[in-house]
Amino acid sequence: MIVKDKLKNKILEGEKESIRLILSENLQVNSDELKGLIRLSKNKGIKIIQAILINRIPNALKFYTEKEQKDLIVEVISELSEDIYAAGWYDKIEYDLWNWIKNDCTIPKYINHRVIENDLKELKLLSENLNLWGIWESGDSPKSIDLQNWKEKIK
Repeated sequence: MIVKDKLKNKILEGEKESIRLILSENLQVNSDELKGLIRLSKNKGIKIIQAILINRIPNALKFYTEKEQKDLIVEVISELSEDIYAAGWYDKIEYDLWNWIKNDCTIPKYINHRVIENDLKELKLLSENLNLWGIWESGDSPKSIDLQNWKEKIK
């Protein structure tokens, strides 16, 4: 099986670690192949997989509208919240994740570090690539915020 087919299968299976491994080999994909991988990952619906593709494949962001980028950062944070706390947006998760990214020794002992360590790295890279962070202030739903505004807010 060629590597690109294996990557497609791992996206369909939701195998984040396998996707990371395949993409660590500097896999070269043309624009049409990349478009297909992005479409496949969007259809799969696992947001962290989309983050992995964006973080590892040059030009992947061109297949995302500005709105999709803003939604994606929020959805990745929500997905991590669900994985960690079984809550779609655990109260102040955006602060927890930010603190854990900055200093992983602050991750509570009851959370399996290995489960989220790589996802935190993806979130950090995605945030830098998009220049966005997710926040839930007042209102009915979380939203994206410019990364610089976020950094000012948490000083």
